[in-house]
Amino acid sequence: MMKKNANWPIEKISFEVVFFVTVLFLTVLHQWIASNTFGYFFSPVLFFIVVYLQAQLYQYIALPSLINKKYVQFGSITIVYLLLLVLVFSGLNRYWPNQTYHHGERKTIKFIIYYVSTCVISSIFIIFLALIRQYYQALEKRTRDQLLLNEMNTKLLHYQLNPHFFFNMFNNLYGVSLTHPERIPELILQLSNLMRYPLEKGNNAAVSIKEELEYIKTYVNIEKERSGKRCKITLNLPNDKESISHYQIAPLLLITLVENAFKHSAGSLNEWFVKLHFEVNANEFKVDISNSLPETPIKKESLGMGLSNIRKRLDLLYSEHYTFEIYQLDSEYRTILTIQLNAL
Repeated sequence: MMKKNANWPIEKISFEVVFFVTVLFLTVLHQWIASNTFGYFFSPVLFFIVVYLQAQLYQYIALPSLINKKYVQFGSITIVYLLLLVLVFSGLNRYWPNQTYHHGERKTIKFIIYYVSTCVISSIFIIFLALIRQYYQALEKRTRDQLLLNEMNTKLLHYQLNPHFFFNMFNNLYGVSLTHPERIPELILQLSNLMRYPLEKGNNAAVSIKEELEYIKTYVNIEKERSGKRCKITLNLPNDKESISHYQIAPLLLITLVENAFKHSAGSLNEWFVKLHFEVNANEFKVDISNSLPETPIKKESLGMGLSNIRKRLDLLYSEHYTFEIYQLDSEYRTILTIQLNAL
């Protein structure tokens, strides 16, 4: 459940203070400077109260129509409101403090024009501030919703990935048990280490590259046991242990690429290969994986869910801070992933 914004009361008070001070300076400062009697002092204060209250009332009445894009209704409300202001200040002119200042028909008209104009300006100002405030509230809400959606999608992709991966691994164990049952205990121990990693690290926002590569290394060892001498496996890991311990990456991001390399290189009548190359260079993490293809062409849909999940996760987590290239030749399949390490 999303928490309510604790800063909302403070933001609302700040908004009211800004409006209060602005209208105060707009309406009374010049009259206070020229004041020499109590009447001159009291009249601006009284008018400021009237301006402030009418602006709040206008916002309450007119703003919903403007937000809901009911422009005809908004215009009608505004016209009626202006007429009411003229009538109100025509009546107030008779009882306004310091009447000698407003004495005479010409000064009465100026009085009405000045104060009605001031009310209109203050109302426009408060509507403008209210629209800005609502815009940023809506923007903040969309941002929170997008982050929540990203988090939900990432977790969903994790749940899709892990069952898919372990389903394949149990199939591998079954195949080994038919030919070399004595190797099963060690393989089960290694598989348990593989299962522990997603449980412990899968929900983390990030893990060190070293942890992720240790996980990959364990998986590759299991594949070596399964394939024996039929597959030539090359695994190149970064030499700089400090760098891969320092830099972080999203967990369980690479396993699908590695898994696909083994899965789709199998089935060849000739010797087949898998080459895995990982390097850290200039704040970039590069993954270069290639594998041989069997004589029977692979159907594109057979690559399926794994690569689709990787693309989605990369988009969610790294946005534009990565490149993901796929090359398929007649006898070789290659994927190259480059991630900016400071982008997560």
